[in-house]
Amino acid sequence: MTVPGFDPETGVARAPIEELESLLAHCDELSRDSTEPRLAAAMEAAARPRCRLEVQRGGPKATCWVDPRAAALLVPREAGQGEPWALEAGAVPAMLAGILGLVPRPPARAEARLPAAILAALLAGVGGQVLGHAPIDPWLHSALTSATTHWRVDSRWAGEQPPVVRSVEVIDSVQGLWLVTPDESDAVLVPAVTSELWRRLAGLFPRA
Repeated sequence: MTVPGFDPETGVARAPIEELESLLAHCDELSRDSTEPRLAAAMEAAARPRCRLEVQRGGPKATCWVDPRAAALLVPREAGQGEPWALEAGAVPAMLAGILGLVPRPPARAEARLPAAILAALLAGVGGQVLGHAPIDPWLHSALTSATTHWRVDSRWAGEQPPVVRSVEVIDSVQGLWLVTPDESDAVLVPAVTSELWRRLAGLFPRA
């Protein structure tokens, strides 16, 4: 069993997403049988990950399985195609930054709070006012409806009981960067700098 088109130099292949998902279902077999050390290590990570990441930045989610040595990253692409990446574990944060478009940006000008349902509606471009709730400040409404990027990374660590989901959610708007933190039914938007987001992303990984 092989990954079609796998390049051992870059660790990248490209194939229909359904085919790649089917291959990943046999990652344990691939980790034993592959003659490519880089691919075998990545499939071992997929078979027995220390943590699993789900990365959402518009469109389908990317998924990453990480162990202390290696990682397997499956990135959906256009027209039903996908790219699996075989990485060293230490390369995952930089790869995530590329997927998320994380570059130096200023923090947003002020903290804000609003119902999570309204935030979701604003980001989706389907409104944002609900009966019985005060109108959103015009500057906040404008910033959220023109947001250039909205992304979220969820991390689940193996062996935790009860299971815990660690998340980093960010809005990059004309006002700058906000870190989104939940507070019951509300979303609190906290101004953030890029270095703080890097630290938050690093916290999604178990310590070796």
